[in-house]
Amino acid sequence: MSKLKFYYGTMNSRKTSELLMFAHSLKSKGFNYLIFKPDIDTRTPLNLVKSRIDGMTAKAFILYSHINIYESVMEIIRELDSDNRLTYLLIDEAQFLTVQQVEQLVEVVDNLEINVFCYGLKDDFTTRMFAASKRLFELSDEIEEISTICTCGNKANFSARLDSFGQIVKFGEQIEIGGEDKYITLCRKCYGKII
Repeated sequence: MSKLKFYYGTMNSRKTSELLMFAHSLKSKGFNYLIFKPDIDTRTPLNLVKSRIDGMTAKAFILYSHINIYESVMEIIRELDSDNRLTYLLIDEAQFLTVQQVEQLVEVVDNLEINVFCYGLKDDFTTRMFAASKRLFELSDEIEEISTICTCGNKANFSARLDSFGQIVKFGEQIEIGGEDKYITLCRKCYGKII
């Protein structure tokens, strides 16, 4: 039975590396898969998913907010020959999907019997859940945390945003693309001390 699974974690918790390692495993075993990435993630070329940890890359289909994922997958399936059954969709930066796109992923799983594995953040720098992540928590068959550690050594639960001087930012737009240059991961206690 196909499933929708959400792997979530803080910034710098190796979510993209996990996606790319799983894609490599699928490829080595002969499974057909596609990788999708929202267009808002501009840290790498739009048609690539890249791990900051080890530099692994893979080609990706670009997801614009107006794209209907279910219809796009149906179109791709029509172009494949019957011997190349699509078995997995891997979604990087899933927190940037629209709520409707998350619901379309459910259709992909239930109607097309394709596994969909999403990788992304649960919440933003103010600890508020992203709308797509909330919907993934509500609809996923399985949810798994990819954890990392705080500067104090405890498990990190939050991604704190930094300004250009390395100071913690408390207010701002929900989305600001960046990596280690803009975010640090903290446990609840350390996060509470600065906010």
